[in-house]
Amino acid sequence: AGRFDPESKGWVYTTYLIGSINFFIASSMMLYMWKGEQYGLGFIPSINRLVPLRPVTSGGRVEDSSKGYRKVSVVHFFFLQTYIALTGASFIDFCFATQRFSVYSKYHGFAHFHEAIASLMGVFMAVGLLFMASILHHTPRIHPFDKLLWWANGYVFVKLI
Repeated sequence: AGRFDPESKGWVYTTYLIGSINFFIASSMMLYMWKGEQYGLGFIPSINRLVPLRPVTSGGRVEDSSKGYRKVSVVHFFFLQTYIALTGASFIDFCFATQRFSVYSKYHGFAHFHEAIASLMGVFMAVGLLFMASILHHTPRIHPFDKLLWWANGYVFVKLI
C-alpha cells in the first residue's frame, strides 16, 4: 500500500497528459510566432535580423520599425487551432472507418467503402481549411470572400461539436 508503481495506469496517463499539455502550449507559441513572422527566437535568433521588417501603419502613420512584426489576429489564431483539431479528428475518423471499429460495424460492402471515402473527404477538407488558415492572416475585405471565411469558421466549429 502506498508504493510507487510506475506502470500503473494513473501514472502513465497523468504523465502523458502533462506532456501533451506542455507540447500543445509550446507548439501554440511557436505557431503564434510564425504567424507574426518572428522566426528563429531560441533556435536561430540571427534569422530575425535577416528578415526585413515591414513598418507598422496605424491610422495612416508609420510607427517604429522595431515593432514591425505582423500583428496576429487572435480570432484567426483560435480558428487555426480549431482547424488543427479538426484535421486530427478527421484523420482519426478515417482510421476508425478503415479498420471497422464498433461504430462502423453496421456497414458492410459498399456502405463500408462509402464511409471510408466520406471520412477521407473529411480529411481533405480539414487539410484544405488548415492550409487556407495558415496563409490568411486577416479576414479578406473583398465580398464574398469575407463571408466565405466566416461560414467556414462556423462550419468547423459546429463540426467539432
